[in-house]
Amino acid sequence: CADDVATLPADTGRILAVEAAFWANPSTGRVSMVDALLAYANDVSPSVAAAAKSALAEVDDPRVNAVLQRGLDHRDVGVRTAAAGSIAV
Repeated sequence: CADDVATLPADTGRILAVEAAFWANPSTGRVSMVDALLAYANDVSPSVAAAAKSALAEVDDPRVNAVLQRGLDHRDVGVRTAAAGSIAV
């Protein structure tokens, strides 16, 4: 089904990096994983920021609340939805 696909969306690499940060082995660098997710949550690309905000739902870190609350005011509905969903979790 991918025969007609010439290129991937521009943000695909950064979205995959969010996934990698989320699934990182906690014993090898939980702090760097959380730092990466927090940075991606403020990415200029709404799709990257939304993916990171969704992943932050599972993170227990005092910095997460402020990032998610700021996400509720984002201009992009996907980012707002991801932030609200993570807050609900």
